[in-house]
This record gives sequence, structure tokens and C-alpha cells, in this order.
Amino acid sequence: MRKILIGLVVLSAACVSDPTAGPAATGRFRFVNLISDGTKQPLNANLGGAPFGSAMPFGASSPAWVTSPLTVNYATVAAGDRGLILKQSTDTSVVVGVYTINIPASRDLTAYATGGGGFSLQVTLDENPPPDPGTIRLRVVNLSIAAGSVDVFLTTQTADLAAASPSVTNLGFEEITPYLTIEPGTYRVRAVRAGVAPNERTGLNVVANINQDTWTSGGRTIVIADNSANGVTFATARTLTDQ
Repeated sequence: MRKILIGLVVLSAACVSDPTAGPAATGRFRFVNLISDGTKQPLNANLGGAPFGSAMPFGASSPAWVTSPLTVNYATVAAGDRGLILKQSTDTSVVVGVYTINIPASRDLTAYATGGGGFSLQVTLDENPPPDPGTIRLRVVNLSIAAGSVDVFLTTQTADLAAASPSVTNLGFEEITPYLTIEPGTYRVRAVRAGVAPNERTGLNVVANINQDTWTSGGRTIVIADNSANGVTFATARTLTDQ
């Protein structure tokens, strides 16, 4: 497993533009709203002084959230430092977070806003080569304090977890798996507290569950994150389309 880049805030020296230089280098960027504090939802996102998402609910990903049809997974932006400002949509005087993100040239980057009071930004560098024909690339990102370390099961809809083998074991908080190669199809993804006995993979030990997700092509990220309701914080999961 790899650790996620946490709280990527970069201060750089000013650069003088070179009129003889070629086209500006670019990278691709995606933002995901995983703020668990419902009083701050929905969010407006602003990247580099321009809107990057309006009224984004929990789990929403931008630029897909602001693009119609929803087919653009990353935005192409100039490489270098970019300011990311998050505000509450219903009262834009409430600033939820101010960050500086370094966009690397020719790379894909995802930033996840998380937290329920002390907000933070986690960043992943995303590898996005095309999958081999007839396969899908799938990875799992664990951003849930409530879940802790988990075993991840990728099964059919009705598979009994007591008889199943995990696809990922002991994925800790702020860890990310390499991409797994799977066949296209309909799967159920369940995250279970790491190390529990097979006959106890039920109830509260299943901390996140995605049922009836169909993947036909491309790459996917399963992100496990904290959400809250009625004063209770719990783990949940979302699927992001990488390709």
C-alpha cells in the first residue's frame, strides 16, 4: 500500500515568464467533496480564481459536477501552484478551506476535502494508462477514520462474505492500493474491519457497501470516507470514474 499525500500546501518562488518558451505545461485535476459536516454542505469550489464546482453535495466530483453531459473526469489546467478555495454554497461568507495545490505537468491529480470540523485536503497522483482490452483498472482509497483499517471484498451481488476472499487486506487510514485488474461486470464492493473472523463479516463490521455497480470499461477509484448524520459519524463509499 502507498500513503496518500496529505495536506498538500506548497509555497513557491515567483517565476518570470520566458517569451521564447513553448506552450505552457499542463496537468489534469479533479476535486472531490468529502466534507462530513452537513452544516457546511453543499460546497462551492474555486480553482485559480475561476469557479470549479457549484452547490456540490457530499461525494460530488468536479469537473464532472459542472459539465454536461457528465463525461469529463478531470480538468486540464496549467501546471504549477493553484489556489483552491472552498465556501459554503448557501452562505459564501463561510470559508471552509483555503489551499494551494501544486499541479504537476503531464500528471493526473485528485484532491479530496475531508473532515467534520478540522478540515483537511488529501491528494493522490493518479496513474491513468488505458486498461488492457477486456479489463478494468480499480483501486481503493481509504480516507475514513471511522472505518480504520479494512479488508475490501469485490464479489457478486449475493456472495456470502463468510466464504469470500478479500481482494485487499489491511488497508489503513490514508492508504491507497495499486490499481487492480478485473474483468468488466457487475460487482458488490464491501469494506470490512480488518482481521475479523469470516463468520463475523456482517452488521457493524461491514463499514462501507457499494451494491449493483456495473463497470464496463476504463478505470475506477473506490474511495472510503467519513460522513455524518444525526450526530453520528460513519464510513461510506463512493465510486469515481478515472477514465
